[in-house]
Amino acid sequence: MQSRLVRLTLAIGLIIALLIGAIGCASNNATSTTTAVTSTTSTQGTTTKVTSTTQTTSTAATTTSTTTAAGPLNHEGVAYTPYTGKFDRTFTYYGVYPLSGSGASSGILASRSLNWAIEDINAQGGIVVGGTRYKVQIQYLDHAQNAQKAAEAANVIVNQYNGKYVFQQTTNCVMASEDTYANANVMVSAEVIAQPKTISSKWPLQFTICLTPGTYPATVYYPLFIKDFGVKTMALVDPDSDNGRVFAAIARSTTEQLGLPIKFVADEYYKPGGQDFSPLINKLISLNPDMIDMVACAAGDAAMIAKQMRDAGYKGLLAGTVFTFDPLTAWNIAGAASTGIFNLGYAVDPSSKYTFFKQAYLKQFNEPIIPNCLSNYETMTNVLKTIEKLNTFDAYKVASSLQDLVWDGAFSKTSQYFGDEPGSIFGIKRLLKINEPMIRFTTNGNVETWEVGQY
Repeated sequence: MQSRLVRLTLAIGLIIALLIGAIGCASNNATSTTTAVTSTTSTQGTTTKVTSTTQTTSTAATTTSTTTAAGPLNHEGVAYTPYTGKFDRTFTYYGVYPLSGSGASSGILASRSLNWAIEDINAQGGIVVGGTRYKVQIQYLDHAQNAQKAAEAANVIVNQYNGKYVFQQTTNCVMASEDTYANANVMVSAEVIAQPKTISSKWPLQFTICLTPGTYPATVYYPLFIKDFGVKTMALVDPDSDNGRVFAAIARSTTEQLGLPIKFVADEYYKPGGQDFSPLINKLISLNPDMIDMVACAAGDAAMIAKQMRDAGYKGLLAGTVFTFDPLTAWNIAGAASTGIFNLGYAVDPSSKYTFFKQAYLKQFNEPIIPNCLSNYETMTNVLKTIEKLNTFDAYKVASSLQDLVWDGAFSKTSQYFGDEPGSIFGIKRLLKINEPMIRFTTNGNVETWEVGQY
């Protein structure tokens, strides 16, 4: 009887030991699964933030964040420590963009990069001002590339929302609303072509955040076209819109102001999205300029115009010196006719931050970025960090500090603002200074660097 009791006790002990072992294996398997998911996540190269360092399997499967031993990465590939606390209040930025109509694609591109910047700031705790922790948000208003709508949006932001910080796009729309913002002490980061009508002491809180000095065709690259190719005559081609006419006027006025020996033989305007540009082509062929600057043409329009110009026998230079467009898009439309087109962009990524952002953007949106996406991202980040550093929302104090900021960015380790140098046509330090090269399209949608203009 006693031996049977001993055997029964031993059997029960064995069963308990087996159960404990099984539980331990299950626990180990769960840990392995989590580790495997984390490992997979770290190789995806995407950018949504991980908000906790202890992801469960189900949660990790829904994130697309890249992580390192130091923590998740922001959209430029820089590691940070996630913030898991609470926010006290919300700070609202405003974005006034063409989110519908023919200019919607550029507005959408800008909004994506601004959203990413805000996501990254909030993931790191938002901004703390006066002891209050703010979660940042952005509210967009659609001006549909219409100056009157942009002016109306400015009045809403100033009078209804009491907004003090705005991002805005499209030159004619900025010009229609800048007085409203200036009178209300609103700081404006404007993705526009800089000129005395948008950057001057009259609007001391207005920054231009395009990558180039807005008058760059005249101030930077037109002199190089003159030097390298002997360009003496030029025709300008733009979309038939207020914005297109502004671009053409800027190219002419700054060229004349700087005394460049270029004769403009035509300002031609077209309806965007067309397929047959015969009237435009025939006129340009008859004038036979040394160079045609498709100043603000969208990629598809520029490629179609280039193809029809080459088919008609035009041998001169073709360039797009304002809108940066994807060379592969031009190649897919125009084929060999796109070879030799000049445009702004990069043949080689300028930094690892640029590469990371570009790959993340392509993965999430299945579209190539244009460099201005990153300038928007960096500008938003810099403004918010400056607000926090100065511990104030006072736009004048923030602008004064921001204009002297030098930062290690995706384009340059010495990114900064300029425009107040002796002899400058701007007279105020509010113009983003980043050297964006002029590239030349080769075959199969590839590019090579032609010149890196110094401004």
